[in-house]
Amino acid sequence: KAGCRWLLFGIECGSEEMRRRVHKGIDPEQAIRKIVFLNELGITTVTSFIIGFPDETADQIRDTLRLMERIRSGLAAVFHFSPIPGTEFYDELVKEGRYRAPEKLEDLFGYVSTHNVGTNYSCVPDRDLKVIRSWMNWKSFSRKDAINNGKPFEFAKDTIQDGLRSISAKGFVSFFVNGFTALYEFLKIVFYAFCFPGIRKKYDLR
Repeated sequence: KAGCRWLLFGIECGSEEMRRRVHKGIDPEQAIRKIVFLNELGITTVTSFIIGFPDETADQIRDTLRLMERIRSGLAAVFHFSPIPGTEFYDELVKEGRYRAPEKLEDLFGYVSTHNVGTNYSCVPDRDLKVIRSWMNWKSFSRKDAINNGKPFEFAKDTIQDGLRSISAKGFVSFFVNGFTALYEFLKIVFYAFCFPGIRKKYDLR
């Protein structure tokens, strides 16, 4: 009645050890129950996860992937770790010399923006992280099962239409530039999601 249609859950990771390191005091089982309840109410649920935490292992990432499979949210988004000022990970990385703190706010903004898919502080190869993120985001975006009584691929269709409207509203030049950028990002996702079956098998990505 209040107009709530979406709720975001920052689950972040499936490994209990990693949840302690990031001080994420959540109960995954309780989150699963709440998401099922919200789905039944017709409220779209979104869950976010992070992979590539400092020194995170392949087994810990598998824990996150298994939890993602158990949580039937309307949309699940995967992000790469990025050091944020004020966090323990940030201070540790700076102290260990693994990350050089930017001197200006502008530098921090630019670094974090590109850092999402660049630097890797985990124990797994860069390509593994890219394949995992691309596959899980593709799987969530293109899922065939209907969510909240919707139609298959409805979320993907609506997202693409909204994106095209937003780009075209800014003029031809903006449409061309932003459209090309979006296409490039889309092709990268497809490339990493489908061109490395060995990595998908390694993490049981289906």
